[in-house]
Amino acid sequence: MKAAMTRFKPALIPGVSLEFTRLDQALDALCMSHIELLKTLQVSPAWPYPAALDGWKLGHDAIRYDMDAIMDALETCKSTVVTRNKPLPEWQVQLLKSLMRSFYYHVHRQLRHKRRVLFPWLATRVNLPAKMMDYDEPTLLALTDRVRDLCENLNPGGSASVKMAVRELHAAFLVLRTLLRQQMEREEVLGLPLMRKFFTAREAAVVEKKRISQMKFAELAWLLRPLADAERRATFTRLGIPGLVQTLVLLPALRRADREVLRAHRELASGERLRQKQ
Repeated sequence: MKAAMTRFKPALIPGVSLEFTRLDQALDALCMSHIELLKTLQVSPAWPYPAALDGWKLGHDAIRYDMDAIMDALETCKSTVVTRNKPLPEWQVQLLKSLMRSFYYHVHRQLRHKRRVLFPWLATRVNLPAKMMDYDEPTLLALTDRVRDLCENLNPGGSASVKMAVRELHAAFLVLRTLLRQQMEREEVLGLPLMRKFFTAREAAVVEKKRISQMKFAELAWLLRPLADAERRATFTRLGIPGLVQTLVLLPALRRADREVLRAHRELASGERLRQKQ
């Protein structure tokens, strides 16, 4: 699933992929030139790391990573039950439910953090663009609830009702995935540059470190799962975690957590159980 991160369209600006937003419209909303935008996203004296490694962006990429895994799983379920007319096995249903529960939890945590902490903090110094804030959060949350409920009510087998349930879940998740990707892109192309223009990394670290300190290890593993080890190290270092702790404790623990999750992703994507390594 590491390859899932390469699916996005080529970025017009470093670290941000524009699939739903026109660059000229973003520049107008930001009142920036393209060169000014690029400068705000790059390493600078005020920001010793690029925008692509900001905690805001990392949270979005973790959601995208989950959505790709779930989409692969649902495509396989649909192919199994609808196209090939084979029954959906119990293990596949239970594994999909587990993945969806995790996704639901993390999406709600991210939305709540932005609503209660991040956006109010930004608003103390920045007039947030209307295009960034005009999404209907209640509708988005209601759709997230609907997707979760459809998944929880999914049963194994190959009956007509199971086929209908798989189609309905697939269609609902496709809509949710599109809406989330649209909103996350708006925040990245509009919010990240404004944050980096009007705040410093030192100021942002106060908010970010507090957020990280409230995370359980499973949530931290989720947040960093799309990253390579070098990027994980860079993130830990800027959070002030000693290198020895990274090497001996955190990175090995993250790899162990990854193995279990990525195994589930591969099984759901292939529709087959994998042999346990001896």
